[in-house]
Amino acid sequence: MNTDTRGSKLRVLFVPDSAFWVTATIARQIAQHNPWIEPTICSQFVLPELMRRGGHLADRIDIAHFLTPHIGTLLLPEFEGKVPCVTSIYHVEDHRSVESELRSDAVMTICRQWHDHLVSTGVDPSKLVRVTVGVETEQFRPVQAAESAKLRARLGLPQEALVVGFSAKRSSDSYNRKGTDVLVKAITALRRELPQAACLIIGPGWSDVVARQVEQGGACLHLPFVLDRDDLADVYRCLDVYWVTARIEGGPVPLIEAMSSGVCCVTTPVGIAPELVRDGENAFLAPIDDANIFVQRTAALAADPDLRKRMAQAARQTILDRYRWDQTTQSAWQLYATAIQRFQQRFPRAVVPRLPQRDAFPAARKMDELSAVPADLKSWVRAMEDITFMRALQDMGATKEASRLAFRAIRNRPWNRQIWNEAGPNSAFSILYRGSRKAYRALKRLVGKPARVT
Repeated sequence: MNTDTRGSKLRVLFVPDSAFWVTATIARQIAQHNPWIEPTICSQFVLPELMRRGGHLADRIDIAHFLTPHIGTLLLPEFEGKVPCVTSIYHVEDHRSVESELRSDAVMTICRQWHDHLVSTGVDPSKLVRVTVGVETEQFRPVQAAESAKLRARLGLPQEALVVGFSAKRSSDSYNRKGTDVLVKAITALRRELPQAACLIIGPGWSDVVARQVEQGGACLHLPFVLDRDDLADVYRCLDVYWVTARIEGGPVPLIEAMSSGVCCVTTPVGIAPELVRDGENAFLAPIDDANIFVQRTAALAADPDLRKRMAQAARQTILDRYRWDQTTQSAWQLYATAIQRFQQRFPRAVVPRLPQRDAFPAARKMDELSAVPADLKSWVRAMEDITFMRALQDMGATKEASRLAFRAIRNRPWNRQIWNEAGPNSAFSILYRGSRKAYRALKRLVGKPARVT
């Protein structure tokens, strides 16, 4: 056995499905609250091209952590046997959710429900480590009386309405696991019970659902994507009630964010909800597929301001006590210790990374999320993360948000032809780029100096 005994940080490559989805938030929070980690966060779409441009990353990292099962299936062959590999499994839908488990040195779970399910199906419990999801409680905080009207006016929400929130991206709605059919039934029934009720749907892909609600005379607002986390926290502070109608969930993280924001929640017993919720005290539990219970519990909250206040306070306190990111991410040390130990057993001739002491490094004021990326490629990675997510938003109809990311990508890599072309071959971006090249050629002819656009 060869053991790496350097007194340095553990170099962890985190591979989320996107730099903008919750998997990247989980990666950032693990790294931020464990200063012994030197992170590189690069999405599954950008990483392969990065490795082609800058060489294989296996010699610049100590551990590869794939933030979803399908990413593990896709990229494990690139890293298996070279560095310890971790795969996150949040929930199980079908065989694809677990097929990367056998080749992973450790598996990260986030809730007891699916942790226990994996054990019951024969997964070795010694390779499973729970790293529970959390929330930034200072950012996701209850609304103050003075800001409520201003926040609602900014979004165009009726001031006196009872606003019910729902958050998900449609691309995650495989097997209709988000329960959107139940959501639609419940919204329609709630509007009959409480005509002043309004609905706020957050996430791309739901424009048709929102359009039908508006056609039926309902107050329904759609925010396809909220790019800034502070803006997202403001959205929660506009809500009175938050619904989770899902049939299958790993988190859900929005439930924790809503509770931290002092929003009364009604949720099915999925993911973390059974261990988080004390029914009727800090939130309501509702049976799966029962739209009527969502309506009944929400109507009860609307009729009883004292109940809303007590439940909101209890929800907030639950999160403060147990679900802050600085609390939940401490299990990462055990996760990576497990991966290193099992990697050593599987590949006794490989170089084994050394796990640093937890308190060996002070917290960094600013975290470099691309530590293992060559310096000349960091701005390219940031731009390509914007471009790949821009495409996803365009596919889901969130064109305004997609345009913002296109501009940001160009700002990160302004003289890169690929970025301009990717931002939209037939768009104003591409036209402007071609115009800039013509201008440079004209300048070159006039002054006789070389001009280059990379």
